[in-house]
Amino acid sequence: MTTYSFWVILLAIPQAMYWSDNLFPSFRWPPNLLTEEPNLHFPSKIWQIWNDEPEGDVKNFVELDQFSAKWQSLNPNYQYESLNKTTGDEFVQTRFGHDEAIQKVYKLIEEDWIVRSDFLRYLVLLKEGGVYTDKDTEPVVPIDEWVPLKFRGRCNIVVGIELDKRLGLPLWKDLPWTVQLAQFTILTKPNHPILRKAVNHVIENMSQFLQEHDQEDGVPKLFFPDLSLSKRV
Repeated sequence: MTTYSFWVILLAIPQAMYWSDNLFPSFRWPPNLLTEEPNLHFPSKIWQIWNDEPEGDVKNFVELDQFSAKWQSLNPNYQYESLNKTTGDEFVQTRFGHDEAIQKVYKLIEEDWIVRSDFLRYLVLLKEGGVYTDKDTEPVVPIDEWVPLKFRGRCNIVVGIELDKRLGLPLWKDLPWTVQLAQFTILTKPNHPILRKAVNHVIENMSQFLQEHDQEDGVPKLFFPDLSLSKRV
């Protein structure tokens, strides 16, 4: 079982603008991402998504449960919720029942649990905020220590760097991005525009796919990071 440790970057703060502008020269920071909101805190919630019918070594599942327990013990003041197929469907129906586009996409990808869970994490964080983290991640420090004190109130989303091509490592050479952002762990406030754009991008790609292909062709690979979170940033 692979575990991950990651260092975070702070998005939506002025100090990050120089760093980001050098990586993404064409990007301009929207003013609403830079607004200081000292009274709006990151929600004290931890979200995980898990298939009730997994395949693989039972020992791995025990380790995953231990990781989940550590997330909870290290963050005792955080509400913890693990969504499965049934509760995930209920969440989307309850929170996004009015959104026909989201409902349509979520229905179309119901046979692919991995794809669906990728989309679900964006929807959960968009609506509720807090921390989403994969089951095979192990926390190193409490969530409340992720954001340095001097940046609190000015940081609206925290993500990790999964790949940095500038390091010269022969990894994923076919990916179009210099820096690949991780989606296995994300801390955000609700209704963040990056997540809204990621959700909209998924919907747009699905609509385009349906126009160009018969449904028998299967579901497109919409949720690779280069087509979702990294592209939105």
